[in-house]
Amino acid sequence: MPQGYVPPPPPGYPPQPPQAYQGYPQQNYPPPPGYPPPHYPPPQPGWQPGAGTSEFAPCPACRRPDPEQLKFTWWGGVIGPKLFKHVKCRGCGTAYNGKTGQSNTTNIVIYSVVVGAIAFVVFFLVFNAMR
Repeated sequence: MPQGYVPPPPPGYPPQPPQAYQGYPQQNYPPPPGYPPPHYPPPQPGWQPGAGTSEFAPCPACRRPDPEQLKFTWWGGVIGPKLFKHVKCRGCGTAYNGKTGQSNTTNIVIYSVVVGAIAFVVFFLVFNAMR
């Protein structure tokens, strides 16, 4: 039987109340790398990150401090991710603007419309030049 498993009560007995949360970290595992221990005091005002910290904002979803800069995306090719500092969290996979920590959705839409308009104009000019 797995540790912590409680078999269901036999029929006719009232159901058992759910077990209370035992606290973080479960099963006595240390926190993942990059996270402070539980109940760690916040940094003092004026504190600056050390030399080994990331140049990007922490993940807005899970607060992991070391995102991976994307080199290529379907919407921006090689240029788009560099232009918008598009990064992806190594923990939860959230992609966001590494400079602001906000979503890049608006930037992606504007970039796609502008690139699409430029492609349309180039196609139109080439098509008319061939007639």
